[in-house]
Amino acid sequence: MTQEAKGEMINDNLKSTVYMFSFSGLIPFIYFALTAWVPSLHVFELDPVSLFRIYSAIILSFLAGTLWSFGLVAGLVQKQVEIRTRSLIWSGILLSLLAWGNLFISARAALFVAAMLFLTVWQVEQKTELSRYYPMWYANMRARLSMIVAIAHIVIWLTIS
Repeated sequence: MTQEAKGEMINDNLKSTVYMFSFSGLIPFIYFALTAWVPSLHVFELDPVSLFRIYSAIILSFLAGTLWSFGLVAGLVQKQVEIRTRSLIWSGILLSLLAWGNLFISARAALFVAAMLFLTVWQVEQKTELSRYYPMWYANMRARLSMIVAIAHIVIWLTIS
């Protein structure tokens, strides 16, 4: 079996797991955005906007961490596309710091900034050529997830006056 065939087999085997965890990660975004509009659905002590912002920082840090790790190992993968590894590492650090720093500004501004940061992570994957290493199904899923999360931020942003 060729290396390419093995890679396809691995990608296919991981696809259902990746989809499950990726779309499960949307549940808190959707729940907290919904409870900001319908407060009677909220079951936690901390307000939904604060919980949304904390969860957003955690997920942004996770995504930024993946940029960092891809930047470190990208040179080990041989492909025709040259990944901008230094840009991935810098982006990972900067985006993670911005995500956590975002907790210290006003909620209204932070929600808008976080929406832009999620789109920025997605764009970093595009601009550094990282997305060219992704299987097509993953690249499509990442684009959809980034848009959904950004929209959830804007939806909750609209609830704050």
